[in-house]
Amino acid sequence: MFFSAGVHQMMALLEPGQALGHLSDFAKEYGTEAFCKRLLRKNGSVKKASEKFKQALAWRQAHKEVLTSRSSFALDGDERVIGSDLQRRPVIYMCMKNQMLPGAQCLDQKVVTMLQAIDSMPSGVEKTVHIWDL
Repeated sequence: MFFSAGVHQMMALLEPGQALGHLSDFAKEYGTEAFCKRLLRKNGSVKKASEKFKQALAWRQAHKEVLTSRSSFALDGDERVIGSDLQRRPVIYMCMKNQMLPGAQCLDQKVVTMLQAIDSMPSGVEKTVHIWDL
């Protein structure tokens, strides 16, 4: 019952005249019931989950260019999706030794890599595995 009511409250934020009603369709398309449920499970309250929901969709709105042009970013090193594990979770490999740019300049590649991992997730999978080669 908590999840159902919480999801309903959070999804209502997307309606015209509400806190997220002004966002573009691009930003709102990430505001799914599944995303709301994950936020509720992680944050434990509708208030906290709703704040994270607002932050995530506002970030998505502000970073549309990076999110839609997945091939135009500064290559910072060796970070990529290399397959999946036995539970079908995407495996992301990153070699720290090959990182060529300061961390602050690596965000775009990290976002693109994570989006590639998310795109490869089968239904029901919500986690990734990370291998950091130091």
